[in-house]
Amino acid sequence: MDGDDQLTPQVVDTFKLGKVHADYKKPITSLDFDTSGELCLTTAGDDALRIYDCRSGDQSSKIFSKKYGCSFAKFTHRKTNVLYASTKEDDTIRYLSTHDNKFLRYFKGHTRRVTSLDISPTDDQFISASQDSSVRLWDLRSSHAHGQLNIGHDRNACVAFDQEGIVFGVGIASKAVKLFDIRNFSQGPFAAFTLEEPAVEWVSVKFSNDGKSILISTRGEVMYLLDAFSGAIQNKLTGHENRGVSLDGCFTPDCQYVICGSSDGFIHFWNRETGNLENSLEGHRGPITRVGFNPKFMMLASAEQNLGFWLPIPPEV
Repeated sequence: MDGDDQLTPQVVDTFKLGKVHADYKKPITSLDFDTSGELCLTTAGDDALRIYDCRSGDQSSKIFSKKYGCSFAKFTHRKTNVLYASTKEDDTIRYLSTHDNKFLRYFKGHTRRVTSLDISPTDDQFISASQDSSVRLWDLRSSHAHGQLNIGHDRNACVAFDQEGIVFGVGIASKAVKLFDIRNFSQGPFAAFTLEEPAVEWVSVKFSNDGKSILISTRGEVMYLLDAFSGAIQNKLTGHENRGVSLDGCFTPDCQYVICGSSDGFIHFWNRETGNLENSLEGHRGPITRVGFNPKFMMLASAEQNLGFWLPIPPEV
């Protein structure tokens, strides 16, 4: 968020649904903003990628991927180009120009469905995890992976870059996080943290923008905040309802809050420092499985089978 915007509990209380897009036939499976904050990208079970203008809240393009399906879509550093994983036909990751709807490159190597994907915030490298029990490192300029990590029999690994693009984390077997230096990842992890907590399937692993915390989202009624340096649990985030679905939380850009949806249609805000549940917003009827906060503007996106854009709307005097 730019300028003098301050995300406080009082501001969060003023967030209202500004626009809802209800043209989805099936649930939304991924949600992303470009680095300028001007565009929002989604994929859904109807095999379509949709791009929205965040200033107007309107849909600007819709691209079908009927043959291959689509999920885990991410903007690259050029906002006209996106990366996404296939969900049928094969397990290729596809690099697409949305300007002319042409594929720029195919990234082949995974032999089972991709379970996680993240792009470096600083260069053209990206990482992916797959049900084939591997994590692969790629560069947008080459079709072949330049690195591979075998992770045993785990078929649901999660991957993420830190804010500097030097460290990447791998969530393994829903019980351990291993940290690698991308410059010498072949030497193995430089840190590994194991959670001695009741078993629950992990959905994603994410770093905070200040590099101090790691967020683990789960299919249960708890999320974990870890100290990114020691691996100690900073806070256990509870209070949201989860009926066994993949609820994917996120940090706000200023790192003050963790946000996550719930099975009952609420969006919850936890204070990152205290772990306290401070605010809740109501606006959806179904489970909110994906949330994202715009990196530049005071705007929140939430997704189930509808996409909602939230804005702070001060009460009338």
